[in-house]
Amino acid sequence: MEPVRLLKYILVKEREGEMVILTGKSGAGKTTVAKLLEEEHGFKRAVTCTTRPPREGEIDGVDYHFLSQEQFDEMEEKGMFAESAHTGLYSYGSLKESYLEDDSVIVLDPDGVRHVQECRDKEGYRVLTVYLGGDNKLLKNRLIKRGDDSEKVSKRLAEDDARFEGIEELCDLQFLQTEEMKAGQIALFLSEMAKADE
Repeated sequence: MEPVRLLKYILVKEREGEMVILTGKSGAGKTTVAKLLEEEHGFKRAVTCTTRPPREGEIDGVDYHFLSQEQFDEMEEKGMFAESAHTGLYSYGSLKESYLEDDSVIVLDPDGVRHVQECRDKEGYRVLTVYLGGDNKLLKNRLIKRGDDSEKVSKRLAEDDARFEGIEELCDLQFLQTEEMKAGQIALFLSEMAKADE
């Protein structure tokens, strides 16, 4: 039996989509699954925009589109972003054109998912929104294993409980993760689902 068939998931809505949008609390494995979709299943990672300066080794147009605040504001006024956020000193946003590309993947926070879901029909976005779930004990253990401070992890997950409230019902697909579930299984399943009608 294929390992992917052992996954616990809920198909919330009968939706077909070409772009996979991943969301979930800290430790849910969003970045890992996105990386596997890109490296092993031929997906293209949607490059988002930011006004923060590049970190060492980051490449403009590959890791992010690095913009000045003036450039970002001008693009936002022109309605070029599908969703955007202003956090602290910097702004972030994903381009509408990214949501029309086949076999692409992006990680969004809950506010980004809500906004995309609100305008998906009007804008013609073909997306599959995916919530990577799991109880806080599982997520906390993952975060601690990767070296995060236990107290900070507990605080972050408590904040996530509020930020992500109700988000799973907005998504097309929910994964109910367990210790046995592997990111590779999820990536394979999503690849098969997104490409099912090609």
